[in-house]
Amino acid sequence: MEEIRKSLNVIVKSLISEKKVEYVLGFEEGTLPLKPVPLYIEKEEDIDRLIWNEYCNLNLVKFLLEEPHGKKIGIILKNCEIRSLIVLINEKQINREDIVIIGVPCSYGIIDINKVSKLLDGKEFTEFKKNGNDYTFKGVGFKKIIKLQDILSDSCAYCKDKNPVEYDYLVETPNEFKKIKDEDFDEYFDVIEFEKKTPKERWAYFKKELEKCTLCMACRNACPLCYCKLCFIDSNQPQWFDKTDDLSEKMLFHMTRAIHLAGRCTGCEACTRACPEGIDIHLLYKKLRKMTKDRWKVDKIELGEPSVLGSYKIDDPQEFMVKED
Repeated sequence: MEEIRKSLNVIVKSLISEKKVEYVLGFEEGTLPLKPVPLYIEKEEDIDRLIWNEYCNLNLVKFLLEEPHGKKIGIILKNCEIRSLIVLINEKQINREDIVIIGVPCSYGIIDINKVSKLLDGKEFTEFKKNGNDYTFKGVGFKKIIKLQDILSDSCAYCKDKNPVEYDYLVETPNEFKKIKDEDFDEYFDVIEFEKKTPKERWAYFKKELEKCTLCMACRNACPLCYCKLCFIDSNQPQWFDKTDDLSEKMLFHMTRAIHLAGRCTGCEACTRACPEGIDIHLLYKKLRKMTKDRWKVDKIELGEPSVLGSYKIDDPQEFMVKED
């Protein structure tokens, strides 16, 4: 990771010193372990604060939505985040010419802090140390070693889309990062396994997960593709939502948000990692991505192409509308 950081420093220094951008958006260490925070680099002296590692788990694209058009901004992104940016460009929310993309090839993925908390039984850790694929967590009265694969975000575990598809600058990475091979498994393996459950079992699973929801809206607020100025959940003319603690209201929110993301979600999983209750909602969105792939043969969102549900082709399958012989 240190080699990546050095490569980033060179690129960022060039952009700032040559005034090619107004600032570069990246990460710096936060006050809590495993929780870095966004860093706006405007001056060369700020570059040394820049970090890049497997716990930089926010989707920084979200922060671009508040910037006015015409403001030149650099941003450091992994591929799933770049695809989020592509969706916003396609939907005319961001101008491509305003953004300088610094693409970083992804290695194994991002750590899910909720998985860490679960494996530590909710105990707070004050320090951690990495040794290969082992992470040692220490807190008051405890020390625990956890394997990387046990705390890796689910979306990262099955992701084969590791290399940036759109960028202005590509970070040079160590050889082990470049030799990313497609493993012999289906990218939607977790969804396929879940589909083997009975409808009753699937309902029981989501019911148990969503009962934990407090409707804090962290998932919505972390998602760069939730950019409506007035969300349906906050509308009172008409009022669609009561904001009660009833399970049906929680279901309504999550199902409506999922439908809004159908054909748009890029699987960055920022929503799941943002959830303070550790609710596993990634399967819901990934199922929609699989349906998009199976039905319309569209797997990835490309620059300049309309979203699947925002376009129409004469040969689109429509057996749900007409009975075919």
